[in-house]
Amino acid sequence: MCLKELRDEFLYDCECRHLAKGSLRNYRASTRFLLEFLERKQITELEDVRPRHLRDLMKEKQDAGNAPRYINDLLKVWRTWFNYLVEEGYLEERDNPAKKVKPLRQPRTIIDTFTAAEMKRMIQFYDGKDFLEVRNKTIIMLLFDTGMRCNEMILMEPEDIKPDHSGEARQGRQGACGTEISGTVQAAHQILRTPGWLPERMPHLPQKPFPQQNRQAPYG
Repeated sequence: MCLKELRDEFLYDCECRHLAKGSLRNYRASTRFLLEFLERKQITELEDVRPRHLRDLMKEKQDAGNAPRYINDLLKVWRTWFNYLVEEGYLEERDNPAKKVKPLRQPRTIIDTFTAAEMKRMIQFYDGKDFLEVRNKTIIMLLFDTGMRCNEMILMEPEDIKPDHSGEARQGRQGACGTEISGTVQAAHQILRTPGWLPERMPHLPQKPFPQQNRQAPYG
Protein backbone atom coordinates (compact mmCIF):
# COMPACT_ATOMS: atom_id res chain seq x y z
CA MET A 1 0.00 0.00 0.00
CA CYS A 2 1.22 3.50 -0.87
CA LEU A 3 2.36 5.36 2.27
CA LYS A 4 1.31 8.74 0.93
CA GLU A 5 -2.25 7.58 0.32
CA LEU A 6 -2.40 5.93 3.75
CA ARG A 7 -1.17 9.13 5.37
CA ASP A 8 -3.85 11.14 3.57
CA GLU A 9 -6.51 8.68 4.77
CA PHE A 10 -5.23 8.86 8.34
CA LEU A 11 -5.29 12.65 8.37
CA TYR A 12 -8.76 12.69 6.86
CA ASP A 13 -9.94 10.37 9.64
CA CYS A 14 -8.44 12.75 12.20
CA GLU A 15 -10.33 15.64 10.64
CA CYS A 16 -13.58 13.65 10.67
CA ARG A 17 -13.10 13.04 14.39
CA HIS A 18 -12.85 16.81 14.87
CA LEU A 19 -9.48 16.76 16.58
CA ALA A 20 -8.12 20.06 17.80
CA LYS A 21 -6.37 22.22 15.22
CA GLY A 22 -3.12 21.94 17.15
CA SER A 23 -3.33 18.14 17.14
CA LEU A 24 -4.04 18.06 13.42
CA ARG A 25 -1.11 20.37 12.75
CA ASN A 26 1.14 18.15 14.85
CA TYR A 27 -0.06 14.98 13.09
CA ARG A 28 0.55 16.49 9.66
CA ALA A 29 4.06 17.64 10.51
CA SER A 30 5.14 14.46 12.29
CA THR A 31 3.89 12.11 9.59
CA ARG A 32 5.40 14.35 6.90
CA PHE A 33 8.83 14.06 8.55
CA LEU A 34 8.56 10.29 8.48
CA LEU A 35 7.23 10.16 4.93
CA GLU A 36 10.00 12.42 3.59
CA PHE A 37 12.65 10.42 5.42
CA LEU A 38 11.35 7.15 3.98
CA GLU A 39 11.21 8.62 0.49
CA ARG A 40 14.87 9.55 0.80
CA LYS A 41 15.44 5.88 1.51
CA GLN A 42 13.33 5.06 -1.58
CA ILE A 43 10.63 3.49 0.60
CA THR A 44 7.12 4.31 -0.57
CA GLU A 45 5.18 1.17 0.39
CA LEU A 46 3.88 0.28 3.85
CA GLU A 47 5.16 -3.28 3.63
CA ASP A 48 8.76 -2.04 3.37
CA VAL A 49 8.78 0.01 6.58
CA ARG A 50 10.88 -1.51 9.36
CA PRO A 51 11.50 -0.48 12.99
CA ARG A 52 15.08 0.46 12.11
CA HIS A 53 13.78 3.17 9.79
CA LEU A 54 11.98 4.87 12.64
CA ARG A 55 15.05 4.52 14.86
CA ASP A 56 17.23 6.01 12.12
CA LEU A 57 14.97 9.05 11.86
CA MET A 58 14.94 9.46 15.64
CA LYS A 59 18.75 9.32 15.63
CA GLU A 60 18.85 11.89 12.84
CA LYS A 61 16.62 14.23 14.83
CA GLN A 62 18.74 13.66 17.91
CA ASP A 63 21.95 14.48 16.02
CA ALA A 64 20.29 17.65 14.76
CA GLY A 65 19.94 18.83 18.35
CA ASN A 66 16.26 18.08 18.97
CA ALA A 67 15.27 17.36 22.57
CA PRO A 68 14.33 13.80 23.60
CA ARG A 69 10.84 14.96 24.54
CA TYR A 70 10.26 16.34 21.04
CA ILE A 71 11.51 13.13 19.43
CA ASN A 72 9.31 11.02 21.70
CA ASP A 73 6.33 13.16 20.71
CA LEU A 74 7.11 12.32 17.07
CA LEU A 75 7.19 8.64 17.95
CA LYS A 76 3.79 8.93 19.64
CA VAL A 77 2.28 10.28 16.43
CA TRP A 78 3.91 7.55 14.34
CA ARG A 79 2.50 4.95 16.72
CA THR A 80 -0.94 6.51 16.40
CA TRP A 81 -0.67 6.37 12.61
CA PHE A 82 0.47 2.75 12.46
CA ASN A 83 -2.09 1.69 15.08
CA TYR A 84 -4.75 3.24 12.84
CA LEU A 85 -3.44 1.17 9.92
CA VAL A 86 -3.68 -1.96 12.07
CA GLU A 87 -7.27 -1.13 13.07
CA GLU A 88 -8.21 -0.55 9.43
CA GLY A 89 -6.72 -3.87 8.35
CA TYR A 90 -3.86 -2.45 6.28
CA LEU A 91 -1.25 -3.87 8.64
CA GLU A 92 -0.94 -6.90 10.88
CA GLU A 93 -0.33 -6.22 14.55
CA ARG A 94 2.85 -8.29 14.52
CA ASP A 95 4.18 -6.21 11.62
CA ASN A 96 3.60 -2.84 13.29
CA PRO A 97 7.05 -1.17 13.07
CA ALA A 98 6.32 1.51 15.66
CA LYS A 99 5.39 -1.06 18.30
CA LYS A 100 8.96 -2.31 18.46
CA VAL A 101 10.59 1.11 18.85
CA LYS A 102 11.28 2.35 22.38
CA PRO A 103 11.16 6.05 23.28
CA LEU A 104 14.29 7.94 24.25
CA ARG A 105 15.13 8.41 27.88
CA GLN A 106 14.13 11.90 28.96
CA PRO A 107 16.07 13.85 31.59
CA ARG A 108 14.07 14.44 34.74
CA THR A 109 13.09 18.09 35.10
CA ILE A 110 13.14 19.48 38.63
CA ILE A 111 10.89 22.52 38.97
CA ASP A 112 12.20 25.35 41.11
CA THR A 113 9.13 26.03 43.25
CA PHE A 114 8.29 28.94 45.51
CA THR A 115 9.68 28.83 49.03
CA ALA A 116 7.35 29.08 52.02
CA ALA A 117 8.59 32.62 52.64
CA GLU A 118 7.87 33.66 49.04
CA MET A 119 4.36 32.20 49.22
CA LYS A 120 3.72 34.04 52.48
CA ARG A 121 4.87 37.34 50.99
CA MET A 122 2.60 36.90 47.96
CA ILE A 123 -0.41 36.14 50.15
CA GLN A 124 0.31 39.07 52.47
CA PHE A 125 0.77 41.48 49.56
CA TYR A 126 -2.99 42.10 49.62
CA ASP A 127 -4.35 43.31 52.97
CA GLY A 128 -8.04 42.80 52.15
CA LYS A 129 -9.20 46.41 52.45
CA ASP A 130 -11.58 46.20 49.50
CA PHE A 131 -13.26 43.65 47.23
CA LEU A 132 -10.41 43.39 44.70
CA GLU A 133 -7.86 42.91 47.48
CA VAL A 134 -9.93 40.10 49.00
CA ARG A 135 -10.49 38.53 45.58
CA ASN A 136 -6.82 38.61 44.56
CA LYS A 137 -5.66 37.26 47.89
CA THR A 138 -8.20 34.44 47.68
CA ILE A 139 -7.05 33.55 44.16
CA ILE A 140 -3.45 33.18 45.32
CA MET A 141 -4.45 31.13 48.35
CA LEU A 142 -6.70 28.89 46.26
CA LEU A 143 -3.99 28.15 43.71
CA PHE A 144 -1.43 27.40 46.40
CA ASP A 145 -3.76 25.27 48.51
CA THR A 146 -5.29 23.12 45.76
CA GLY A 147 -2.76 23.09 42.92
CA MET A 148 -5.60 23.58 40.44
CA ARG A 149 -5.12 25.15 37.03
CA CYS A 150 -6.06 28.78 36.44
CA ASN A 151 -8.81 27.78 34.01
CA GLU A 152 -10.27 25.33 36.54
CA MET A 153 -10.42 28.13 39.07
CA ILE A 154 -12.07 30.50 36.57
CA LEU A 155 -14.83 27.96 35.87
CA MET A 156 -15.68 27.45 39.55
CA GLU A 157 -19.26 28.09 40.65
CA PRO A 158 -20.33 29.42 44.07
CA GLU A 159 -21.76 26.01 44.98
CA ASP A 160 -18.29 24.47 44.54
CA ILE A 161 -17.22 26.16 47.78
CA LYS A 162 -18.44 24.22 50.80
CA PRO A 163 -17.93 25.86 54.20
CA ASP A 164 -18.21 22.54 56.08
CA HIS A 165 -15.42 20.84 54.07
CA SER A 166 -12.44 22.79 55.32
CA GLY A 167 -9.97 19.91 55.11
CA GLU A 168 -11.32 17.58 52.46
CA ALA A 169 -8.82 16.07 50.04
CA ARG A 170 -10.08 16.10 46.47
CA GLN A 171 -8.77 14.31 43.40
CA GLY A 172 -8.88 15.86 39.94
CA ARG A 173 -9.44 14.14 36.61
CA GLN A 174 -5.67 13.87 36.02
CA GLY A 175 -5.09 12.21 39.38
CA ALA A 176 -3.65 15.30 41.06
CA CYS A 177 -4.82 15.82 44.61
CA GLY A 178 -5.47 19.09 46.32
CA THR A 179 -6.67 20.07 49.78
CA GLU A 180 -9.27 22.63 50.68
CA ILE A 181 -7.76 24.71 53.51
CA SER A 182 -10.08 26.39 55.97
CA GLY A 183 -8.48 29.83 55.47
CA THR A 184 -9.04 29.69 51.74
CA VAL A 185 -12.66 28.61 52.17
CA GLN A 186 -13.27 31.42 54.63
CA ALA A 187 -11.74 33.93 52.22
CA ALA A 188 -13.88 32.60 49.37
CA HIS A 189 -17.02 32.97 51.49
CA GLN A 190 -16.00 36.51 52.32
CA ILE A 191 -16.22 37.20 48.59
CA LEU A 192 -19.63 35.53 48.40
CA ARG A 193 -20.85 37.69 51.27
CA THR A 194 -19.62 40.89 49.61
CA PRO A 195 -22.69 42.95 48.60
CA GLY A 196 -23.12 43.46 44.88
CA TRP A 197 -20.78 40.75 43.59
CA LEU A 198 -23.51 38.34 42.46
CA PRO A 199 -24.46 38.56 38.76
CA GLU A 200 -28.13 39.27 39.46
CA ARG A 201 -27.03 42.33 41.44
CA MET A 202 -24.65 43.41 38.70
CA PRO A 203 -26.75 43.37 35.48
CA HIS A 204 -24.00 45.05 33.44
CA LEU A 205 -21.80 41.94 33.82
CA PRO A 206 -22.10 38.58 31.97
CA GLN A 207 -24.22 35.85 33.55
CA LYS A 208 -21.16 34.31 35.16
CA PRO A 209 -19.05 36.46 37.51
CA PHE A 210 -15.92 34.82 36.08
CA PRO A 211 -14.55 34.89 32.50
CA GLN A 212 -16.04 32.36 30.14
CA GLN A 213 -14.29 29.13 29.21
CA ASN A 214 -13.11 30.39 25.83
CA ARG A 215 -11.18 33.24 27.41
CA GLN A 216 -7.53 32.69 28.21
CA ALA A 217 -6.68 32.58 31.87
CA PRO A 218 -3.89 34.98 32.89
CA TYR A 219 -0.56 33.37 33.63
CA GLY A 220 -2.05 29.93 32.90
